[in-house]
Amino acid sequence: MASTEQPHGDRREAAMAQLALQLRQGSDSRIAGAEPSDEELAALYENRLDNTRRAQILSYIAHSPAVYQRWIRCVEALAFMEEIATTKSVENTFAKTATPGALPQSEPASGFFAKLFGNPTAVFGGGLATAFIIVLGVYLTTVMESEFDLKGGIDGIYQGWGGGLGSEWAALPESARPTPRLAERGFFSKPKSDLQKVLETGFQKGMAIIGKQPLIELGIDVDNLTAVNQTDIRSLTEEQFDAVMETGRLVAATAVLCHINARSERLAEALPPVDYLIKQFAALPASDKERLLNDITPESGVATVCQLSANVLGLLGAK
Repeated sequence: MASTEQPHGDRREAAMAQLALQLRQGSDSRIAGAEPSDEELAALYENRLDNTRRAQILSYIAHSPAVYQRWIRCVEALAFMEEIATTKSVENTFAKTATPGALPQSEPASGFFAKLFGNPTAVFGGGLATAFIIVLGVYLTTVMESEFDLKGGIDGIYQGWGGGLGSEWAALPESARPTPRLAERGFFSKPKSDLQKVLETGFQKGMAIIGKQPLIELGIDVDNLTAVNQTDIRSLTEEQFDAVMETGRLVAATAVLCHINARSERLAEALPPVDYLIKQFAALPASDKERLLNDITPESGVATVCQLSANVLGLLGAK
């Protein structure tokens, strides 16, 4: 199992590193073996799997958005319990050395979990991480999904690699770049739907960071994109407006990266927001949902990112 001295923030990075390694090794989309259980995800975290099963589970993580989300929740949950263990250790040391009455009276936010397990440090020995994942599986699924920071996740993509896509695109050889073309004007002669307007609004936010040229060459008529506010759109709730706008912002980056390298391990970073957005699309009108989710299946895995990007480009007029 990973050392408990590893910084807590590194847990997600460790999970991403394992996934990136699997993709770099050329794993294809054929998933072997049974879908991993929560116990096996915990065992992967603790490095208690044989090589064959480990490779199978990493393939699931790489190509199944649902399993990827479960794996990230596993890593974050164990890191959270590690924080509890650290906090408990500090409190115990403080209690032994402080003067009477000096111990803070307020209970930490992790108090519920500390009480649940009594001695949280015990969770990290003897494979008990497995029991921890089983006990908190339902809780984590409900709470973490409801608190998913969509905007923050997409901000992280732009802060990480999205901002450099313009330079990457400029460095592509001519043979690897699409033939520059304008979107068909006939598309823009039709009234735009609310979905298109909101997608275009978010798309422009991403384009402001990436630059226009990659998106022009991908077939977007950037001079005819619409910008709207939530009050301008009557057919979408505030939550739907935000989800669709963030879709446009995300796709401005992922569409460019998908053309540069559709197998890039960086695309895995877009899986959590894409998975979250797909769930939000369920409440959209049927025609809008169908156009956004065209050709996306539960088995699409990382390819979901590029398929959603292609769908959105089509809605914005790219041919």
